[in-house]
Amino acid sequence: MVRILSFPILSSGAKIGYRARVLLVFSVAFLLLSPRMSYVAEAASGDLDPSFGMGGVVRTDFFGLTDEVRAIALQADNKVVAVGTVVTPASGVSFGLARYNSNGSLDLTFGSGGKVTTDLGGTQEAAEDVAIQPDGKIVVAGHSGAPYSSDSSDFVVARYNPNGSLDSTFGVGGIVRTHFAGFSDAALAIALQPDGKIVAAGAGVENNEPGGGVFNYSAMARYNTDGSLDQTFGSGGKLRTGGAGIVDLAVQQDGKIVAAAGFTFLLFRFNTNGSPDSTFGSGGHVDNSVIPGALLTSLGVAIQTDGKIVCVGGARTPSSSTLDFGLVRFNTGGSLDTTFGAGGVAVTDLGNNEAAWDVAIQTNEKIVISGTSNERFATARFNPNGSLDNTFQIATPDFGCVSQPVSNPISIAYSVAIYPDGKIIAGGTACSPRDFVLARYNGDSTSRNICIQDDGNGNVLTLNSVTGDYQFVACGNGLVIGGAGILTKRGDILTMQDFAGNRRVIARIDGGANRATAAVQVLSLATTFTITDRDTRNNNCNCP
Repeated sequence: MVRILSFPILSSGAKIGYRARVLLVFSVAFLLLSPRMSYVAEAASGDLDPSFGMGGVVRTDFFGLTDEVRAIALQADNKVVAVGTVVTPASGVSFGLARYNSNGSLDLTFGSGGKVTTDLGGTQEAAEDVAIQPDGKIVVAGHSGAPYSSDSSDFVVARYNPNGSLDSTFGVGGIVRTHFAGFSDAALAIALQPDGKIVAAGAGVENNEPGGGVFNYSAMARYNTDGSLDQTFGSGGKLRTGGAGIVDLAVQQDGKIVAAAGFTFLLFRFNTNGSPDSTFGSGGHVDNSVIPGALLTSLGVAIQTDGKIVCVGGARTPSSSTLDFGLVRFNTGGSLDTTFGAGGVAVTDLGNNEAAWDVAIQTNEKIVISGTSNERFATARFNPNGSLDNTFQIATPDFGCVSQPVSNPISIAYSVAIYPDGKIIAGGTACSPRDFVLARYNGDSTSRNICIQDDGNGNVLTLNSVTGDYQFVACGNGLVIGGAGILTKRGDILTMQDFAGNRRVIARIDGGANRATAAVQVLSLATTFTITDRDTRNNNCNCP
């Protein structure tokens, strides 16, 4: 599952960006206000985007057998990387990757016809999560072996070059295997730190039990950029802790690691050296005992710009016999945020059996989830207070599957991500045999509709001319900043200002000049990004 964390600065790739910085923007921007600068199609929020694939959906088959997307990530150029499991005729279940252009077509510069399969030599392999490095390399976490059976398995982290080949500078031939002290281990989540180190987390089975073991501990490892274990983390680069397995990760602005353990609700926070953060919850974790009126699983986690932590999963209340969408929000210290939902918990019943598998947060703090409803692929959006956003359409995309019995789950949206222009993409599996599927949705009809782009480095600043919502993307390293400013207009000049505590943004947009400039200063990094756009009419608004 890919996670786009809504920090002031994010990595463009991370279940996808897990980076955070504090940015200040201090200069002046000039921008043409013309129809050619329109950035987002005007359509109902949540409608499928007809410019993507066939009517907003894409379905990909590898070998006519079973294929499942487990996670997606967005590159800086808006290409989409999907990873999961692929059954091949020769080697059985293997890692599977596919990369798509921004219009949904397979990227023929990646692998073979846009697709890659990797046989790790085990009885079964599964790619469970993906992140994109600033240099465009693709990092995938998963396992080799059969962790749900009597066969042992190991953590696997693989790194691929931008063309889909394995990166020989990482581990052994692009692959790193890690075994913990138990019988079987599986990496289920991955995150990139700002310093380039890689954190992988997942689950383990202590003993080889008849008929296959049950996950009974959580595991985490941190790797240096060459794939070696980071000896400054945990014990020799590894740690084990409670719960039945970590299924999602997020990295805070201060480098602390937040980990969601699935199956039963358990949320950990670790210091940068891997020790439990005693300032969070009770001894570094919170569990179901603090959640009133609902039993939750935790399947996805994301962090807001203010540092609050949102977890999503399935929830069952005393009055319900089925699972509902469940969201819970915590303050930075681990206490429930009582301004969210009912006492910190938001449970939404759509009249079916629902579960949220992944979460991403928009720059306006609206919360987007992906998962299932009535055993079908589903996305939904929630307002910052936890209420369901009724302006966002909830519908099951038609992937062209042959009709199947409802008792057999047909489709599931495992992963969700948000584009810089506010559009939403979800990835998962559908049909029988199962295939990779993607669906892209329009964002708010008032999403950022103005774009300026640097003539040289391609840096992009997008702006909403009605609400002041803005986002800056530094194409060279994938850093992203988002926020909302105050707009004023005098004649052809539109000015946007945002003097928040951790940033200052001033943009001056000249509707008659056909050119623009901007500067973005990152005080914590002592770095300044600039935009010089001599002709605002020829921008494509994608990083080169």
